[in-house]
Amino acid sequence: MDERLEFREAVQGDIEKLMSIRFAVKENALNNRSLVTEQICRDFIFNRGKGWVCELNDEVLGFAIADLKDENIWALFVHPEHEGKGIGKALHQIMMDWYFDQGKKWVWLGTARFRGRRAVLSGFNAGLRVPPIALGHTLWLLMWPDSRWGGGPLAGLGWIYTLNAVILAQTLLAFPIVVALTVAAVQAVPRGLLDQAAALGARGPRLGVLALREARTGVLAALIAALGTATASVGAVVVVGTSLGTATLASAALTSWNAGGADARAVAYGLVLLGLFLVLAACLTIVQQQRRTRWLPVRS
Repeated sequence: MDERLEFREAVQGDIEKLMSIRFAVKENALNNRSLVTEQICRDFIFNRGKGWVCELNDEVLGFAIADLKDENIWALFVHPEHEGKGIGKALHQIMMDWYFDQGKKWVWLGTARFRGRRAVLSGFNAGLRVPPIALGHTLWLLMWPDSRWGGGPLAGLGWIYTLNAVILAQTLLAFPIVVALTVAAVQAVPRGLLDQAAALGARGPRLGVLALREARTGVLAALIAALGTATASVGAVVVVGTSLGTATLASAALTSWNAGGADARAVAYGLVLLGLFLVLAACLTIVQQQRRTRWLPVRS
């Protein structure tokens, strides 16, 4: 690091320079300048927390701002022309030393993306319609206690052919659906709304709750889809719960139908399952379609 770099606390005269750096960065770029004003920046530095700058020959190269009220890092930016010089790391260290000296135990740091995000989402997207029978055989291999290799890695749980194995299979069928469709719904929330909320101080869980609330229609649709998959899929249940042929209504209906001579019972199971699903789906749909307060732009 250049020894000529100076680090100090931010002062009133730095605000304009800090805003210039904020709008110059390429990562986490802010397109709408009205969402983060000089007054908002001033409030975070002098009323909610504290700020620091790095300068060289009176030129501000980067800055950091900690927010004590919401316990988060509100800003940490370095001008693109001076990246890779250790400025951000040094500012972060100074800021965190001061922050924890104030008696704080933890801090929120929000980021827009994380490394490996696409690979993770690809996995969940693939799970949208993983064949239940294939998932069942995979779990069977993982939980089978007797093989030439000493059993599967989950054999120690003793879950094979138990209700726990059935619950695990249904969870693994439903969870990717909820995650993949929820992510898609949240991504459809207008970016400007989240930027506005962040500029007004929303961080961590509060920003996440706002995004989920605005994406409620898609999130509840994901829950309905997951519910249908979990209750109707029998392939995985039949494989890992062979001795529990009636562990679920769907598997009970299939077992009774295949047994012969119990067609009426099988149809009854199927109708009860259909009725329960329609009732639960209707309840979720009512919640989904409730009128809600919309965020509208207003002029001051």
